[in-house]
Amino acid sequence: MESNNISGNSITSTPDSSDSAQILSLKSIIADLEGKLRTLTEKRREDFDKLKEFERTKLQLDQVYL
Repeated sequence: MESNNISGNSITSTPDSSDSAQILSLKSIIADLEGKLRTLTEKRREDFDKLKEFERTKLQLDQVYL
């Protein structure tokens, strides 16, 4: 809510329906992007685990052939 004081008169404006719709739309977009971020974070964590496993396997292989 925004309040303006012009020459002693107080004017109060409230968000209209288009502002509310835009806010809801932006909140929906944010929720969607947060979900995508969680998904990508989990995939990168899995990739990191696979990379660690690969490094362990590579070390074992190097030890066998040395």
